[in-house]
Amino acid sequence: AKALNRPKEEQELYATRSLNYRHLYDKETKLMRPRLRSGEFIQQFNPLKWGDAFTEGNSWHYSWSVFQDVAGLRDLMGGNAAFVGMLDSVFSQPPHFDESGYGGVIHEIREMQIANMGQYAHGNQPIQHMIYLYNYGGQPWKAQYWVRESLNRLYKATPDGYCGDEDNGQTSAWYVFSAMGFYPVTPGTNQYVMGAPLFKKITVTLQNGKKLVINAPNNSDQNRYVQSVALNGKPWTKNWLPHDELQKGGVLNFVMASTPNMKRGIDEASAPYSFSKDDAAMYNRVKDRKPEAKLQTYTRPDTIAKDGLTLIFRDEESTISAALKQRLVDAYFMQYPKLISKYNSESPKKVTFFIDPTYNGVAEAGG
Repeated sequence: AKALNRPKEEQELYATRSLNYRHLYDKETKLMRPRLRSGEFIQQFNPLKWGDAFTEGNSWHYSWSVFQDVAGLRDLMGGNAAFVGMLDSVFSQPPHFDESGYGGVIHEIREMQIANMGQYAHGNQPIQHMIYLYNYGGQPWKAQYWVRESLNRLYKATPDGYCGDEDNGQTSAWYVFSAMGFYPVTPGTNQYVMGAPLFKKITVTLQNGKKLVINAPNNSDQNRYVQSVALNGKPWTKNWLPHDELQKGGVLNFVMASTPNMKRGIDEASAPYSFSKDDAAMYNRVKDRKPEAKLQTYTRPDTIAKDGLTLIFRDEESTISAALKQRLVDAYFMQYPKLISKYNSESPKKVTFFIDPTYNGVAEAGG
């Protein structure tokens, strides 16, 4: 809506709606849990149960369907470590199921069992993007591992070698994208989230007539981990690739190895797009100074008063609607900063941070 320059009210409506997934998140199970019309979670929740609130799947499959705000889902689950732990659990869980919602074993259930990759049901599309979500949790090498496992195990020239429904080309499109080394987790953005290529060389003839060459000369089943990436000769350190740059053609070069590079793509700046992180910048300022975009960007913690942490929302120009105010989220501090700044002493002065989102207003976090 914003890109189409739709009315502000319409933008706010869809912005608020895009975060509604938070209301279905169950902190106890760290999964999406159905609610009744009364707003209460259903009782006797079984995340292995297919059907009912889920179509041809269960909560393990649909809990990852937050394509627009993966970082928001990650934060709900407790941060990178907890998020990656839940992703790992998809594969470590046995392929057990409860078919009572359907009254029988449907073919999607049987396909998950045959695949024998835990609760990962690649034969049914809702979970097919899930492997790539490791890129949002600071462990992209796990995406590289599981993409290769899926390509090897779920697409074979055997009677049971095709993993499930084609569904309008989605399952084969997943293969083509993943074999090239990237995948569109969030349609509507210009980003492809990275995995690792399957072949040593792929040449793509683009619609504009240009060619994109994807090179991975030392690629093999053993050398499935990305060590480094270069786009047209320049190092590329992010966990995503921009569509507009790929459309220019050129060479995308992967250096592969048998062991993961656990230093590449691990910081927040390397993560792909997420809605709740979109177009927000934080600037340092002290109390009573007018917020200005030219202020230095906030990049590391400052000391704040331990007994005075607050979250202040101030609408300086009365332009922030109630719908946008509902988008405020809690800030969680894992520990208090140890660095003492000039604004803190035995009688610390108030320090505030100006958050500059896309709408016209001011939100301050002050300690």
